[in-house]
Amino acid sequence: MSGIDFNRSVVGPTFRKDAGAFMEAVKALSAEELAHPPKIIAVNGKDLPLPENAFAPKYSYVEEGAKVDVITIGDVIVTVAGKE
Repeated sequence: MSGIDFNRSVVGPTFRKDAGAFMEAVKALSAEELAHPPKIIAVNGKDLPLPENAFAPKYSYVEEGAKVDVITIGDVIVTVAGKE
């Protein structure tokens, strides 16, 4: 995994002033939890429901010798060439 893509249109309205804390809590999740998110996440000492589509793990691979990011959106897999 090379990072996390946050859906700010979900995160912002849902968590408002706690959006930054929410993103930090997600970054602290294990690789297994990122792949299979829990239903509840602790944000600033409160257990809150994790909204659907709030984030997606981002994976990087090498394709034909070049680094690419792989993004999965529903059933669609997109590869994006990275900068070297």
